[in-house]
Amino acid sequence: MLPVAAAKKQPKCFGRTATKVGTRKAELLVGTAKADVIVGRGGADQIDGRGGNDLICGSGGGDIVFGSTGDDVIDGGRGDDTLFGMEDDDRIKMGGGFFNGAVGGPGNDRLTGGNGFDLIAYVDAPGSVNADLAAGTATGEGTDTLADIDGVVGSGSNDTLRGTSGTNILLGGGGDDAIFTGGNTGDLSTPATAALDVVSGDGDPQAPPGNDTLSGGAGMNVLDYSFSEAAVQVDLTLGTANGEGLDTVTGFNVVIGSEFDDTLTGNGEDNGFQPFLGNDSIDGSGGADTLILLSATEGATANLATGSSSGDGTDTFSSIENLWGSAGPDNLTGDMGQNAIYGLDGADRIGAGAGDDRLDGGDGIDALDGGDGNDSCTTGETVANCELAAAGTRRLLQTQSIANLRKRRAFKTTLIEEPAIAAAAIIGSSRPKAAAGIAIML
Repeated sequence: MLPVAAAKKQPKCFGRTATKVGTRKAELLVGTAKADVIVGRGGADQIDGRGGNDLICGSGGGDIVFGSTGDDVIDGGRGDDTLFGMEDDDRIKMGGGFFNGAVGGPGNDRLTGGNGFDLIAYVDAPGSVNADLAAGTATGEGTDTLADIDGVVGSGSNDTLRGTSGTNILLGGGGDDAIFTGGNTGDLSTPATAALDVVSGDGDPQAPPGNDTLSGGAGMNVLDYSFSEAAVQVDLTLGTANGEGLDTVTGFNVVIGSEFDDTLTGNGEDNGFQPFLGNDSIDGSGGADTLILLSATEGATANLATGSSSGDGTDTFSSIENLWGSAGPDNLTGDMGQNAIYGLDGADRIGAGAGDDRLDGGDGIDALDGGDGNDSCTTGETVANCELAAAGTRRLLQTQSIANLRKRRAFKTTLIEEPAIAAAAIIGSSRPKAAAGIAIML
């Protein structure tokens, strides 16, 4: 008599045996009007719990999960997930992937992040949102409890958003918003910053702009106008930013422009400027200032001596001392002063002038020429006129992260490289007007 094969053991979700189980492939899993226990297993699944108090576990893959009605409990599992609680009081757990997004929806929800970058959104909230990531609270679409959340997208009303002391992205949507970073430990000394905060008062391109109050803190604080539907004039000395509403800005040391012809002005501190698209004019003012060209996907050319750059438009600048290149092949040239020039990815050509310069080619087959002075050259395959032999630098965090973030999923577009579509990244649709650019990375 042949032995009877043992029945295949059903997986569990939150300790309950699954009533509906996916396969290792990407698929659509739909629950019933009753309480279901759904496990996605592998693949980039789309799961809809429908009615009832459902338990849903995404498991592997980049999943999109809708709890629908009922008090649902959702765990995205591994992969870059987008999770929607929808109606009622839901519990949503993120954190298995590099980037995760969640929308709790109406009700008193609990939203928990993990090891990746976890962002929540209130784009459909009926009124003003007050979200404090450090305190772990958010009101405006119910009373939500937050834990280990890294970013928040506000509503179309007048929101108040507060960050933590780590890396955050705080996007206001429409309305007259007040946004406060909690500061961080990052700086502009190299592209491999330890942390940063990114703030936009108008993070939803489809919402009308507001007159926002934006406040940075310690460390590296990025003021992002890549969402703007018009050219912007940002002056860090005066603390003003006009064009996408009339904003008051304090405590920021990095500015990202719009896709139009912007005017960006620094202050007496060390500032960074990413001009993005358009033909922009930049004045670094005092301090040791940096031109950031990471959004030039096909490579960039910049010359500190002539005050000109090209790649994402043709820009002119003054009082800029340092350069960060792009992920493409760059041609970067210093001036007679002391410069720090980073090529990042791509086959770069970097040449310095008479000062004591630091040149770093990054990844790719790079040619470095220190020129006169006592120069330090790192990660260059062809090196000339470099008196100081620097130890090989670690791979820059930006380029690592950018490679990861260029993945696009169905119904979802990733956040940090393209923050202008951060809201779209977690509400299930891609917005073509998105600006492409925080080129500064975690």
